[in-house]
Amino acid sequence: MKKIYFTVKGKKTIALIRLTRNSKSTLLNLLKRFIDPSKGSIKIDGQNISDVILRSLRENIAVIPQNLKIPNKSIREIVSYGLHTNNIKIIESCKAAFIYK
Repeated sequence: MKKIYFTVKGKKTIALIRLTRNSKSTLLNLLKRFIDPSKGSIKIDGQNISDVILRSLRENIAVIPQNLKIPNKSIREIVSYGLHTNNIKIIESCKAAFIYK
């Protein structure tokens, strides 16, 4: 991947489009620190992500694949998938995603 620069304002959602398949995967792998950049750095709020606790970083970056297949499960099960969380966190997540009534 060549140089890439972008800014995302806090609490915003972005979509990665018009990148090659490998570029999107590489960018996501870099953001979640599955791989580290060979040059340069990645910063969130001015902080280099290599200085952030890995678990905290990964818990705060969500990825929704283009061809998502939603299982036949409740919203609670889907939202909490893979997490050890409580009802308050699930409700907060649903409110943040505008799916809580």
